[in-house]
Amino acid sequence: DGPALVLDYLPLRELHQNKLIEGRAAGKQIVYHALQERSDEVTPEIITALHEQAEKLQEQVTGLEAAEKKTRAELATICARPLVSELRRDVGQLEQELEAIHARLVQARGSDAGTVPVRVKLDAQRDWKHWQNQANVRGRICRDLWRMCTEVVPDNMDREE
Repeated sequence: DGPALVLDYLPLRELHQNKLIEGRAAGKQIVYHALQERSDEVTPEIITALHEQAEKLQEQVTGLEAAEKKTRAELATICARPLVSELRRDVGQLEQELEAIHARLVQARGSDAGTVPVRVKLDAQRDWKHWQNQANVRGRICRDLWRMCTEVVPDNMDREE
């Protein structure tokens, strides 16, 4: 091992003497370091240019952060609105319920159920008026939603899209 270490040491010593690497004594050993080139070209003009570039990049970051905030707000408002497909699905379900109710009504009118007490008729009329009012309010809400949706949708899109 002794001669091998000496042979390994000789090329390092030669590189150190040729000033290709740097050697420093650390106790009984010598520690070698690779030389690094120094850049002494730092002038006030370069520092000023780097400072200006940093300021421009900071302004860009500020602008991009503002755009991100605005985009997130727009996304939140878009997500808060019901989708047209969901509205159509809900309308379809309501139409099916209406058809089922009409079918039961026709069946009930066709049978001899007898006379209905006056109190039950009044309750039914009151409930009918209440639910008619609810249906009218919901229809108005749907129309308002549709109007707001059509304001946002581009003009070249048709109703099916």
